[in-house]
This record gives sequence, C-alpha cells and structure tokens, in this order.
Amino acid sequence: MSDNAQFHEETFRRVYRHVKDDLEEVRPLPATGVRLLPSVAWMVLASTMIAVLSGIRPDMPKLGELGTWGLSLFGLAVAGTVAYWSLREAVPAAGLQSHLALALAVAAPLTQICLASVSHAASPTFAPAGNEVGAAMHCFTRLCLLSVPMLLLLFKMQRDGFPTRPYIAGLLAGAAAALTAEMVWRLHCPISSPFHTLAGHTSAILAALLAAPLLMAWSSRRALRK
Repeated sequence: MSDNAQFHEETFRRVYRHVKDDLEEVRPLPATGVRLLPSVAWMVLASTMIAVLSGIRPDMPKLGELGTWGLSLFGLAVAGTVAYWSLREAVPAAGLQSHLALALAVAAPLTQICLASVSHAASPTFAPAGNEVGAAMHCFTRLCLLSVPMLLLLFKMQRDGFPTRPYIAGLLAGAAAALTAEMVWRLHCPISSPFHTLAGHTSAILAALLAAPLLMAWSSRRALRK
C-alpha cells in the first residue's frame, strides 16, 4: 500500500471514529402544534399574573370587556401564529419563505400600534405631566423582562431541532415573545398617548426584533463549535 493510500485510510478511520462517537439516538420532534402548547400556557399564566398582581387598567370601564380583554386576545392570537411559524424553523425547509417570515415579524409592531390606536380612540390617556419619559422607560423595561421567558422557551424548542436559518428563527421568536409581552402588559398599562405607545411599547418590540436574531445566530454558532 502506498503512503498516500495509507494516509487516506487512516484519515477515513479517524473521521469515522469521530462521527460514530458523536452519533446519538434522536427522538423525532413532536408536531408543531404540540410544541406550541407551552407558549400558550405562558400566555395564560402571564395574563393571570399581571391581572392579579399588577391590576387591570383603570380605564377598563371606558374600553369595556371587548376593548380590554378582546383586543389582548386578538393580539395573543397573532403572537401565537408568529410563534407557530418560529417553531417550524426547527425543521429544515419547513418554515415560511424569507419574505413571508419578514412580513410576519413586522406584523408584531404593526399589531401593537393598531390596537394602541384603537384604545386611544376609545379612552385617550396620557402620562402625568413631566413624567412622560419616566413612564415610557418603565413600560419599556417591563416589556423587555416579560419577553424573556417566552423567548427562551422558543429558543430552546428551536434548538431541539435543526434551524438552518437562525436569523429568521430568532426574528420570529423575538416578534412572538415581544408581542405576547405587549398584549399581557396592556391589560395593566392605561396610557395610550402616541408618544408613550411608540417610546415605551413599540420600542420594546423593535428591540426584541433586533436582539433575538443576533442571540439565536450566536447560540447556533456556539452549538456548532461543540
């Protein structure tokens, strides 16, 4: 046997051993609808926690049940749709086309702005004079914190599969988590002025849309190095 043939044979055996050692039994992923259930459970839990611990917004008599709970349920349905397609990204070639995924992610801030506009039309409320920025920062912080649990949950479920488009997967996960947080927090926050809506609420969703894809891409690169 020539030296070159022996070298290739040794290389093949070394690669084979590495691949064999890395092989593990793989369980098939549950259906996407089943994997979505924990996210739905978080929506219910977070809504209950905010309603009980923080209290329902004081302008609920003006908005009514439909304007308070109905709009939030509609927004949560949109968030659930985005979450569903974010979980589809765990399966290669099972997700939406890139332009449709981007459009779905953009639906998150658009839904928030539209529902806030409806609330403002029915019950125009403003932050106390001189505290507009403070009130906006308060809501921005709360929304970011409320987004984290669902974002981590979606990331974990995406990583259970093999997301080949980490930026798209992260973008959809961020949109779903941030919109869920918004629909939950609006049950408590009564301020609907345009400045507060954009600075305190829309900005939190946009921050998630920017941060989540970067985090998912970093997580994917880190997993591949192991």
